[in-house]
Amino acid sequence: MPGRQVKFLVIAVAALLTAFIVSGCFASRKYAASVNGTYITKEQYQANVDKIISYYETTARKLKEGEKKELKKETLDLLINEELVTQESQKKKIVVTDTQVDTYINKQKNNISDSQYQALLKKRNYTLESYREMVRYKLVSKALSDAVTKGISDPLAKKQAYDKYMQNVKAGSIIKVYETFK
Repeated sequence: MPGRQVKFLVIAVAALLTAFIVSGCFASRKYAASVNGTYITKEQYQANVDKIISYYETTARKLKEGEKKELKKETLDLLINEELVTQESQKKKIVVTDTQVDTYINKQKNNISDSQYQALLKKRNYTLESYREMVRYKLVSKALSDAVTKGISDPLAKKQAYDKYMQNVKAGSIIKVYETFK
């Protein structure tokens, strides 16, 4: 009887290890990273990389391969930080409405026509929807910063307090990176 139990235990452990390895391999093919169980897809990651490289190369110069690799790492760090801000804002019940996003965009548009505005977004590799999401994130991030640094008036002290707060949030988070930055 003890021999059968050992055999069963070995088979069960082998099955669990296989499932763990297979799920890890699957995650690494489909996702670039995860933040506290929320995944950042490779598609989302690659779209951001493409947008940043395109913007840089159309406004500055052609990037070298080493620079592109570094930009890919920075882009994933940015996406991880955005997810941390989003999660922390949700914990603090910070919400940015569509009206707030529209107001911000309308102030930016100033006196240019819709077609000129669309052309400007296209030049910067944004659709109206992706730009609205970027604006929403910017407003959420500002609201979180304001909430965290309430009572601090000095701009430098505010920035330092917010940066320290977010470092603590990041340190207390479970972040897994699956991307290899080829």
